[in-house]
Amino acid sequence: MSEPKASDPSRWFLDQLLVAVRHGQRLDDPRNAEVLNRWVTIATGLPDAALLPAIPEALRGLLRQPSLRGDLIRCGISPNLLLQHESIAPYILSWRHYEAARLSDGHSNGSPAMKQALAMLRGDIRQHLATYRRVFEQIAGLDQHHDRSVADDDASLQQKRLAEFVNIDSASVAPNATGARTVNPDVVSKAFRLFRLHLFGLKEERGESPDRRPTARLIAAEIAVQSQIATLEALGHGERAESEAQDLLGPTLSGLYLSDLKCHAMAGAPPPFNDLAELPANVRLLRPRPSS
Repeated sequence: MSEPKASDPSRWFLDQLLVAVRHGQRLDDPRNAEVLNRWVTIATGLPDAALLPAIPEALRGLLRQPSLRGDLIRCGISPNLLLQHESIAPYILSWRHYEAARLSDGHSNGSPAMKQALAMLRGDIRQHLATYRRVFEQIAGLDQHHDRSVADDDASLQQKRLAEFVNIDSASVAPNATGARTVNPDVVSKAFRLFRLHLFGLKEERGESPDRRPTARLIAAEIAVQSQIATLEALGHGERAESEAQDLLGPTLSGLYLSDLKCHAMAGAPPPFNDLAELPANVRLLRPRPSS
């Protein structure tokens, strides 16, 4: 994929978003590692200050265009679930902050700086899960009624694999007759299956060495594992997730990535962005047209 043109990062952002939409790529749930990775790539070059207003306005503007509305819905973007549009940018910002912290540390060797970056990432993810719990529940509900996968002749192998998994969140925790909340065993099973895939991916990217320079793929694998651990914690299976991670990663890597896991460090979420005067002069937001 080409790099964004510095003269107009907002134009490049919109172009990349349209490419993803026209290819039917999944864009709905930033908790999903592949979806978040896709959004991070789409937003490359767009300044942090522009993310919070730009993504919702772009999605809502495109949803107003009849020729694109159906494509966006097939990508998982709901026309009515407005908070879904707001939930994407905070995850991208957390990714960027973690990536910057990891790269500035130089080596992923378990240094205090790396541990601090992991603690901040965990805090961010937990806060995002709490803030957008309702929207994630509704996204999961939509998944139960709509097949968002593209036609077989257009679907990539990755998309077909992703279609095997459901969104995992508290929408899968339903009250029973006594009012207590129970978790669908099949949902938990699929959650752990996805978790193991991410653990294997992390181990493959990392190798056994405790001293490994961070790469984009390694950072993505680290974020995926931490996000899935937080999701399983929210489902009430944090201890089992930690145990399975220890078994699959081995003592060296589990000590690196699971240390202080139970310390719920809550890094502050970025404040709501309201002052458009802070936007760089070369960033123009997509304004949705009024309904006719």
